[in-house]
Amino acid sequence: MSGSGRRPISSPTQGAEGSFLGTTLDGVPVLNAYVRSSLSGWRIAAGVPLATLEAPLRRSYLLLASMAAAGLLASFGLAFAYSRYLTAPVAALQELAANGAAGKPVVPFVTGIKELDAVSLTLARAFDEIARREKEQAVLINELNHRVKNTLATVQAMANVTLRRSASLPDFVTSFTMRLSALAGSHDALTEKQWSGASLKVLLLNAARPFCDQSRLRMVEADLELNAAMAIPFGMIFHELFTNAAKYGALSNSDGCVAVRWSVSHDDGKSKLHLIWQEHDGPVVERPQRKGFGTILIEGVVSDLGGRVDVDYDPQGLVLKAVVPLPSARDGISRL
Repeated sequence: MSGSGRRPISSPTQGAEGSFLGTTLDGVPVLNAYVRSSLSGWRIAAGVPLATLEAPLRRSYLLLASMAAAGLLASFGLAFAYSRYLTAPVAALQELAANGAAGKPVVPFVTGIKELDAVSLTLARAFDEIARREKEQAVLINELNHRVKNTLATVQAMANVTLRRSASLPDFVTSFTMRLSALAGSHDALTEKQWSGASLKVLLLNAARPFCDQSRLRMVEADLELNAAMAIPFGMIFHELFTNAAKYGALSNSDGCVAVRWSVSHDDGKSKLHLIWQEHDGPVVERPQRKGFGTILIEGVVSDLGGRVDVDYDPQGLVLKAVVPLPSARDGISRL
């Protein structure tokens, strides 16, 4: 018998108990279960429509599908909302980068998003550093332009005066070339300190190198750093003094030497450099009939620096004394 009151089309019953799929006379699929009685030997069967059995499973599938669809929609919604949340900060980052690229002021912003705030701060710092370096570059270019013009003016003046004082073209070439070398030596001394200044001792040694070795040169132990504006003039002064000593003075023989001393005095808040050049064991010194180029150049350079110079043609050796005002420490003068 069946639970529906109808006999299944087929009843493949074997054994004491079991189940099988079948179809009722109405064509409804059913699941049949049967058991054989051990007392009477009768088989008792019951059938349940498959639709009834599968309904809970279908409901579970539908529930799972609904939950999955809801989760997917929620994900899309959250993604859209978060994208809208990120749109404004990203646009601000783009504007910040555009302002920095255009050279406009760049101010970092705070969004509450740690990563974007870090990017904003990093960009602002980077553009600030770029702006600072561009300003430094502009200053350096202007400074370089100024120095090149000054150097060219110095070279032109040396060429004109050397030409007027030269007896012949070979004499001009020799004198002018040596003065250019002296100027280059002063530039080398400045370059060693990135043009912040130059050592007075280095300037003296550079000027002495073409004329004598250090054994014929006596100088004080204490050194002094001159600013860039004073370094080149003193390099020229030393070159002219060594040139004169090599031609007519203590360096024109094998026994003479040169002593160079300097000191700094302080009076009423003003500092002055006192420089003494003194030659020993050279030929007897005679006062010249007229001033040479070296003397004129030295007097002119010292005068341009606001100082004064005195030359004593002592028969025992030429003595030159120069007093030059020094700028304050903030202007580039310091003890070494």
